[in-house]
Parts: sequence; C-alpha cells; structure tokens
Amino acid sequence: MKIKIPLSKEQYKSLIKVIYLGEWLVNSYRIPPDRDKEIDEIAHYIFSYTKGFEVEDLLKYDKKFNKVFPTLKLEEMLHPGYVEEYDNEIFWDGLIQRLAERDFVNEYAEKEILKMEPVERIMKIEKLREKYNEEFVENGLENVIVKIN
Repeated sequence: MKIKIPLSKEQYKSLIKVIYLGEWLVNSYRIPPDRDKEIDEIAHYIFSYTKGFEVEDLLKYDKKFNKVFPTLKLEEMLHPGYVEEYDNEIFWDGLIQRLAERDFVNEYAEKEILKMEPVERIMKIEKLREKYNEEFVENGLENVIVKIN
C-alpha cells in the first residue's frame, strides 16, 4: 500500500535536509560495499522527486549513475552548521566518556565495581566526566599529553 504525502516546496527542502543528514550519519564513514543500502535507496527515492519541487540547486540528476545526488550547495549549506557541530560534540563527549571510564576502572578494583549499585557507578563516572569537561572547556587539548612507548 502506498500513501501520498502532500508537501510544499519548503517542506520538501526540509525533508531533503533531514534525509541528507540521516544518510550522512549512517554512511559518511563507510565505503560502498559497507554502506547501508536501505538508507541509500530511500534517500535516492526521496531525492528522485526533485523536478516536481524545483530544487535542482540542491539535488542534481546524474545520467551515468541514473540517480539524483546532493549538490555542493546542499552540502555547503549543511556541513558548516549541523555536521561540524555534530562532529565536534561527538568528539568531545566521546573523549570525555572514554577518559572518565578509564579513570574509573583504574581507580576502583573490579570487586569494588561489582559491589556498586548502578546509580553509584554512574555518579562516580559522571563526577569524572565533569572534571574532564571543565578541563576541556577551559583549555581544549592544550594539556593533553599522549605517552607513546
């Protein structure tokens, strides 16, 4: 069963952005054999309606591949804001989480950790996260030193 969803030009532009960002999140780091085909297919399907909405400045048909792809304009519209902000937040949050978990495991013996209630573990890790967050907000990576053996 197919359902028709009426969209204005502006709504279709918003849908394009959402589809592009979702597809980018899932596939940007993957090479073609490992890309999520279901995500690729639905993105190309939604993109294929470009002519009906007159958004050729954002999506362009490629005869060679017989598919519609995002234009450089669309990429430049979304990367400086959404993608770079996302990457930045994920980087810092991931770094803080990994360092906090490392310090937690180094600070407490396995037996101690196993005896802790889940809330206690979370609170102790969160306290370590706060320490790293404050450091990185204040100094960025300035005080980070990596020992290579």
